Amino acid sequence: MPRIAVRDEEGTSFAAAEAIGCFDRLCTFAHPTWRHLSCLILSICFSAIAGCGGGIPGIQESLLDGLPVLTVTEDLRIGSVEDPDYGFSRIRGVEVDRDGRLFVGESLVGEIRVFDSDGTLLRRIGRKGEGPGEFQQLFQWGVVGDTVWVTDFFLRRITLFERAGTLLSTGIWEGVTVPHGTSGSASSVGPYSMRVDGLFRGEITEVAQRMGGAPSEDSLRVPEVLFDASGVVVDTVGWDVFPPPAESRATRVSVGSRNYPVPRPPTGTVPRLGFPAGEWIVDRHPAQADSLSNLKITRLGLMGDTIVSREYRYQPRRYPDVILDSIAMRYVSARPSARGTDPDRVRQAIRDAMDFPDFQPPVLEGVAGSDGTLWLRREDLGGRLSRWLVIGPDGTPRGHVEIPRHSTVSWVGEGVFVVVEKDEFDVPWVVRFRIGD
Repeated sequence: MPRIAVRDEEGTSFAAAEAIGCFDRLCTFAHPTWRHLSCLILSICFSAIAGCGGGIPGIQESLLDGLPVLTVTEDLRIGSVEDPDYGFSRIRGVEVDRDGRLFVGESLVGEIRVFDSDGTLLRRIGRKGEGPGEFQQLFQWGVVGDTVWVTDFFLRRITLFERAGTLLSTGIWEGVTVPHGTSGSASSVGPYSMRVDGLFRGEITEVAQRMGGAPSEDSLRVPEVLFDASGVVVDTVGWDVFPPPAESRATRVSVGSRNYPVPRPPTGTVPRLGFPAGEWIVDRHPAQADSLSNLKITRLGLMGDTIVSREYRYQPRRYPDVILDSIAMRYVSARPSARGTDPDRVRQAIRDAMDFPDFQPPVLEGVAGSDGTLWLRREDLGGRLSRWLVIGPDGTPRGHVEIPRHSTVSWVGEGVFVVVEKDEFDVPWVVRFRIGD
């Protein structure tokens, strides 16, 4: 059996740590910033009690738009345009371990660079290749306890390292085939991310592999399976239903001698957001009118049991024309226009073919924190900053964080988060922020 170095940070169970955290959060509610939000205080108190007791489904929270903007301070920046040890080309994720060390995936060279909490380079883990401890595709990876894990979809391989870089094990998976009805197409479910118990969640890793036949218009019923570190399926914990594969619903528009894809509006549900001790599900269906609408979140435990279920009220926001134009323009940039074709003409053709609803979904993307928190990027207002809603492990809304709109939130912990920020030359930098004064 492969050796897995997984250890709880403080030797305390997740449930016990969360109960202690609930009490700590209750003690902060008397801060003057919150006193003018009497309705919010009342709902948060109920939420905290529910979180300590396992969750009370269906509680309506106060208006999300009334939450405060939290203070954030940059305290570390790693990157360079000259030093290859500190400069990055294509970052594939950032993780932080319990000692504050930063693990940065550099996918272009296929390695994970490890920095101490002050930003000094300590070591490299892995490299490009097909031998032990090597990978062709640094796609999904992470740090759980004392283990650094990598799932390589190209080699269909799980590789485990100790945090110091020592190779622990290598496993090969076959995956689970999911046929697309009678279309002759299929998807494959493979190990995606590691849990605190050392098992791996299964996700669709290869979508719509064509095996002949017409594209399917049917929804996909996909098993929720667990893999061990050797790549063997050890359990099926449920089923998920997905909309038809995107390729079967693709729309294109012809301009001149070329066809251009037309962007589709966001679906109603954000993909499951997993973290080592569970996962979050976010229902984000766009509103149909200007009146207050609901956003629902659900937190599941390792065995699929519901720990928290909440609904929040929010004020719907329409799509500004500038946002729809920018979405269309991204599709123009992704495929340059044919010679002699005006890019503005292509953009307008794509824009005219877009079938977006009147209102934006309340959530554009999400990140599950290593501490069980949930970060949700709110509607795009077209400004310089993007706005992220921060929700505690018990479902308590804590406030909003604003960061430059072209930054990507890559890792979230208790009171700290890390983003990948690109400069004017499209060079990525790793930036760590702390929350609070």
